[in-house]
Amino acid sequence: MCISGGGQWLVTRFVSCSLVLLAPFAWSESGFEHNHKSATLAAHVHGEASLQVSLQGAILDIRLTVPAMDLLGYEQAPHTAAEKVRLQSAHEFLARPESWLDVDADARCTLQGHHLESPFEVEDHTRKDHDNHTIHADFVLEASWQCANANRVNSITLRLFAPFPRVQQVNVDWINEASAGIARLSASEPRLLLRAKQ
Repeated sequence: MCISGGGQWLVTRFVSCSLVLLAPFAWSESGFEHNHKSATLAAHVHGEASLQVSLQGAILDIRLTVPAMDLLGYEQAPHTAAEKVRLQSAHEFLARPESWLDVDADARCTLQGHHLESPFEVEDHTRKDHDNHTIHADFVLEASWQCANANRVNSITLRLFAPFPRVQQVNVDWINEASAGIARLSASEPRLLLRAKQ
């Protein structure tokens, strides 16, 4: 299931439901693709999410991948009303990235669009053969901001841990025009430094 927002931006930004952010995330050129120590190349692990961050020119892009178990408490198509409520709540939360990812206010960044790829639908009649099987499933959220003062983007803060306490850490790969790095975020350290504050 794909949930998108942002109007015409999404038409040109995402060609299909499974397309990732290829243009801004030049991971192979930066060395991430072949860096086996990269924080986000780990296998599907409950309690761990992954985040890719790219700041190129005035554009800030992110790609967040979170195991369904960490957001929902289950990894199969929802059966009960309570499971469907949890799924709907997760969709609504992730589809508002401006509410859980804070960018430095001085940077004056405006969300341009987002794309949510969900493993399940609230009303899903296509998975009956698999309804009783647990699978490894992930939510993937891609979003882009336009920053009027991109040189003021010194950090971002991820507000994911309080609403979803099963997410214990987020492994980050980040890149900007001057440097790149890896980091681990947690409830006690939710802030990612992209460069020294000027």
